[in-house]
Amino acid sequence: AGDLGREPAAPLSHRGNPVTRRGRPVTQVIWCAVGTLGSVTARPDRQPAGWRAARSRPTNPWGSAVKPIGIGIALTAAAMVALSVTGSSGAATMTTLALWNMNEAPGSHTLVDASGNRINGTIGTEVGLNGAVHRFGFLKPNTPPAHPQHIDVVNSSRLNPGTLDYSVTIRAKWTNAFGNIIQKGQAGAVGGYFKLQAPNGLVQCLFRGATGSAGVSSKRALNDGRWHVITCTRTTTQVSMTVDGVVTMTISHATGAISNNVPLTIAGKSNCDQIKITCDYFAGQIDYVKIRTS
Repeated sequence: AGDLGREPAAPLSHRGNPVTRRGRPVTQVIWCAVGTLGSVTARPDRQPAGWRAARSRPTNPWGSAVKPIGIGIALTAAAMVALSVTGSSGAATMTTLALWNMNEAPGSHTLVDASGNRINGTIGTEVGLNGAVHRFGFLKPNTPPAHPQHIDVVNSSRLNPGTLDYSVTIRAKWTNAFGNIIQKGQAGAVGGYFKLQAPNGLVQCLFRGATGSAGVSSKRALNDGRWHVITCTRTTTQVSMTVDGVVTMTISHATGAISNNVPLTIAGKSNCDQIKITCDYFAGQIDYVKIRTS
C-alpha cells in the first residue's frame, strides 16, 4: 500500500500511459481489494470482474502512501473499492500560462506556445529539432566562448511569478551531471529569480523573491537517460517538487514577489561569458515545458 498512487519512474507517455505527454493533470485508476483498513491489494489499470469503483483523493500529498477518504461504505473483508489517484501540490487552482511542446520541425526558429496565450520564444540555431523534442548538445563547462545559440529564449514579462502561485513542469532526459534546465533571472538579478538546475544529476529548484529564498530537490540523481516529469511549485507559503508523480520534497517558506527583466531561458543562461559568469549549459532532450499560475 505504500506505493499506492505513485507514477512510473519513467512515464511512457508516447505509448498511451496515463502519464500524459504534454503535462496535463495525471489521473490513474488503481483497482483495490480492501480486506481491512491496513490491507490493500493494488491492481493497476484494470477492473477485475465484480469490483466496484469509488472516487477519492489523497489525504497526505507529501507522503509516499495515499489512503482513501470519503468513500461512503463500510470497509469490511468483502468490501471492494477503486481509488482514483491524482497528484497534489498544495497549490491553489492554477491555469496554463504557457506550454511549449518542443515539436517544431527542423529549421524552425520560433518556439511556439501551444497554450493559446501566444507567449512564443526563439529557438537557438544550435538546438537540435526533429519535430518531437529539443536536443541540446554537450558543451564543456566553464570553457569559453559562450554559445548563446545553444538555448531557447522567451522574453515576456508575463512569465514573472509575481506573488502568484506558480508551477514549472518539464519532461526531460539526460545523462550528463550538470546544467541549468530552465530559469527566469539569475543570481544578482534585480527582482529575484527562479530556476531548475541539475548538479550531479540531482534536480534542484529555487525560488528567490522579495521576502526570502526556498529550494527543494529530487533527492536522487535523475541523469539516468530515462524520461522524467518534474514539477516545481511555489505557493504563498511553500515550495515543493514532484518527480514522476511523487512529491520528493516540500519546504514551508514564503518567497514573496518575483519580477525581473531577464528573459526566461531553457538549457542555460542568457547573461554569461563562460569566464566571469558561467553559462551552465544543459545537455539532453526536453519534450515539453509547461508553466501554470493561479
